[in-house]
Amino acid sequence: MKHRRPFFLTALTAIFMLSASGCLKTRAGLRNDVAPGAREGAAAPSSGVPVKVTEVEAQNQRVVEEMKSEIARLTGRLDELDRTNQELTQSAGRREAAKLEETRKLEARIQELESSQEQMLEALKKKEREAPPKTEPVAHFEDGKALHDAKKHSEAVPQLTEYLKFPKGKHREEALFLRADSYYALTQYKKAIIDYSDLHDNFPRSKRMPQVLMRIGLSFEAMGMKADAKVFFQELVDKYPKSSEAKKALPKTKAK
Repeated sequence: MKHRRPFFLTALTAIFMLSASGCLKTRAGLRNDVAPGAREGAAAPSSGVPVKVTEVEAQNQRVVEEMKSEIARLTGRLDELDRTNQELTQSAGRREAAKLEETRKLEARIQELESSQEQMLEALKKKEREAPPKTEPVAHFEDGKALHDAKKHSEAVPQLTEYLKFPKGKHREEALFLRADSYYALTQYKKAIIDYSDLHDNFPRSKRMPQVLMRIGLSFEAMGMKADAKVFFQELVDKYPKSSEAKKALPKTKAK
């Protein structure tokens, strides 16, 4: 609003000048109204100034003072309006900044929720994939066994894994051994040990136990863990001394 002030002050100044000009004209007119005798040297009142002139001057002086007061008041009002406008502008800027910050936070929260939702959906899908089948998937076992026997071990593992998702399958013992054997052939010794150990713990009377103990020992030996390997070689010799695997493991139990 400051750009309006010069025009406003210019207008007031013009009014003031016109008022002053009017005062001069009034004096001249009053002089013309004085009696001829007074202009020719006739006696004048003791104050030396005509009464009408004094009254007009006083009246004009009051007008000037009132105009000055009004100018000061309006100038102060303009300053006040300028300050108010600046405060409103600053307040509006702060409100706008607050809105932008709130919008940013909401957008970040939405992205976080969407990400969490995607993770939950993926977890649910994974859970569904890992859920045990309702019926024994015999076809997976048969395919896995055929691939194992054909020495296609990398293809046999997925088929046998699908079958082993069924917790109480009648071919579970053999499927574990075949998958462990495929892992061993693929030199994935840690996975082989896990499956062989599952057989060792859950099927202790399995006819494949000498082979299981031998393969666990050989897997540890292949990973450089000879002390661990020796434990299983010794168990093999102690429990199944007449087996062909025990004869091969015996020298390993005596090795330093």
